[in-house]
Amino acid sequence: MISPTVELQTRSAYSKPALWGTLLAALVVTLGSLKPFHVRDYAFLHWRIQIFGAWYTTPHALMHILAFGLLAVLAWLISQRWTLRLSAIAGALLLGLAIEWLQLKVYPGIKFETWDLCNDAAGVCLGVLIAYGCSAARSRA
Repeated sequence: MISPTVELQTRSAYSKPALWGTLLAALVVTLGSLKPFHVRDYAFLHWRIQIFGAWYTTPHALMHILAFGLLAVLAWLISQRWTLRLSAIAGALLLGLAIEWLQLKVYPGIKFETWDLCNDAAGVCLGVLIAYGCSAARSRA
């Protein structure tokens, strides 16, 4: 049996809100990606935005990075245990893969977009770095 002191050490102060926030964000990302509102058809998603020199991005890529970055930050807040954090972060990455697979099955004729998976992974990495930096700064204070 886990003692109450161990339970307090493994749970984050944000555990329940972060868990529900992660689930809600995952649902919104999934529904948005399966384009019930035909979001992918908007032309502005394919505009090129210059980042630096010859480096460009699109709003479509930025949406993937921001959405999966948010998922990673929320996944980080679920627990202080590294195994749970890594499981939740791996779940966010698998969600990106599942969404691409579902798009392939639901909408025949579209191709599997590996760049979306790269953008999802970049967002997760960015979110983990932000969450780690914030938690490290908070623990020093």
